[in-house]
Amino acid sequence: MSTLKKLISSVKILAICAVLILGLFSPTAMAENHGDMLKSISIEGGSFKVNPVKPLNHQATIRSAVVALEPANETGTIDAIVITGPDGKREFGCAGLKIKNGTDLIKSCGGPAILEPGATSYMAIGSGFAPNSNAKLSVDLKS
Repeated sequence: MSTLKKLISSVKILAICAVLILGLFSPTAMAENHGDMLKSISIEGGSFKVNPVKPLNHQATIRSAVVALEPANETGTIDAIVITGPDGKREFGCAGLKIKNGTDLIKSCGGPAILEPGATSYMAIGSGFAPNSNAKLSVDLKS
């Protein structure tokens, strides 16, 4: 019986941790709190590719997605950005977008992005980043 109690206690702790992680780091929570969807994307050799899948608890409308590049004078191109909802339908996207610090991806791509609840896939590819071929990119979301 002691082993069963320990197992149940461990499962409860894991469940609480999972809820906290999903609640704190889901795109909806971050958008509502004006945080970062992608805290930091490493640009290496002048390019990057990311494709995370994140759970979304309820519908979210993202009205602003402002780019921050480090170093500040960095520029580059978003070759493609596609957000796909849990039903496999494209919810947002654009291609061939020149960016610099302060570029609003939603405004530049004709948003807003309306995201449905469920497992949401975020795919982004970028290239031509200079003058530093190794840099950092983050996106600040606002609903």
